[in-house]
Amino acid sequence: MSLGEETTGPSSRRRSILMVGLPGSGKTTYLAALWHAIRVAPPGSDLHLVRMPDELEYLNRLADDWIACEQAAHSSLGTSRRTTLELQGPGDGHVQLSLPDYSGETIRQAWTSRRWPTSFDRFVGGASGLLLLVHPDDVEPHVTLDAVEGSLDKIASDLNPEQPDPTLRPEPFDPDRAPTQTILVDSLQLIRSRSRRRRIPIAVCVSAWDAVGDGEPGGWLSARLPLLAQFLQSNADVLPASVFGLSAQGTAWPPPEGERVPDSPEDRPWVIAADGTPADGIAAPIRWILRSL
Repeated sequence: MSLGEETTGPSSRRRSILMVGLPGSGKTTYLAALWHAIRVAPPGSDLHLVRMPDELEYLNRLADDWIACEQAAHSSLGTSRRTTLELQGPGDGHVQLSLPDYSGETIRQAWTSRRWPTSFDRFVGGASGLLLLVHPDDVEPHVTLDAVEGSLDKIASDLNPEQPDPTLRPEPFDPDRAPTQTILVDSLQLIRSRSRRRRIPIAVCVSAWDAVGDGEPGGWLSARLPLLAQFLQSNADVLPASVFGLSAQGTAWPPPEGERVPDSPEDRPWVIAADGTPADGIAAPIRWILRSL
């Protein structure tokens, strides 16, 4: 994908998909699994490579580490790689997927300091769609109104005007301890405000879904990140969204005792749709975005 969308011929469209997520959300692992699936895809696949990318060495190194189930190196704050994959999309001519591998700290920094790099802002401005990755083990919990009311009742009962409790002191607000869903909703609002497009499809990918167990990704989002789920629902006209459960590695590593790992690396990843039904491979979220443009 490149910035903006333009027509370069009767069957060629240029688009941009931006991959975002907080630190540890699984962006690098997803990119490695996606690249391996693309590089082994047979000619004629509905999403196959047209030409070799400029970042070939980097992508191959990521994929080789992924095949060996080794921890991929994550991007450092202030650094990025613009990975562009020129593909033949499903019935829509050539599609360029630009997946800039920005550090997850870019999003967190935007929340705490209200700034992000100019290069990232350019990607945001021209993004046709978003891949938003969330890791279920890295969700800072939100506080419910019931919990707040219960705390207030306890504080009120413990207060003694004549003998104030010195331990009952308010803590200063720490933006780093904000709930995950608050940061993600704020990030989507910022992206929406900086975008040149009216409508941006969002594929929400819950990574490491093998660790979640049973259930539906849509239900998981509503239960664990209700503010994000409600925000997407109320803005469906301009931010249409679909939720996917994504296991880019296929299982925890080393695999649990008695669990058989497929011999072929391309058979390891699996994806399920919002309702819990199987989706069409590791590129299913991208296919959904392309269909939603």
